[in-house]
Amino acid sequence: MRRFDRRIVITLSLALNLFLLGALSAGIVTRYGWPPPPPGQGPAILPNPRELKEALSPGDRDLLDETFKAHRAEFRPLIEAMRASREQAVAALTAKPFDPKALQAAFADLLASDEKVTAQAQNVLVELAGKLGDDGREAIAGLMRRRP
Repeated sequence: MRRFDRRIVITLSLALNLFLLGALSAGIVTRYGWPPPPPGQGPAILPNPRELKEALSPGDRDLLDETFKAHRAEFRPLIEAMRASREQAVAALTAKPFDPKALQAAFADLLASDEKVTAQAQNVLVELAGKLGDDGREAIAGLMRRRP
């Protein structure tokens, strides 16, 4: 093979490899999203308070802080129960001998406690939305549209 032909083949090979790498990367990003959602943020979970705060105007941020602060004591036992349920699931996963029924029960408890936290967060968000104007509610809706 002549030297000129080798350069063409190498250049074409490099271009093809870069194209395939780009196509593979685009497929991964499209399928799994980038950046990935924060840990614990699944489809049913509402935007976290930090995201809400960043999306709202300064006046609406004050309403957010005020509303969540008023309900903080209600969240504490729910979150503690959820953490305890998560620890039960971890213990069931690492138990020797492994008991699938114990893990199923632990996951059921974890799901139930997670649903209680989510329900409370939704109640607080309903209260907050009642205090916000159209722009504030639209900002929250925009965050919810972005969730997977």
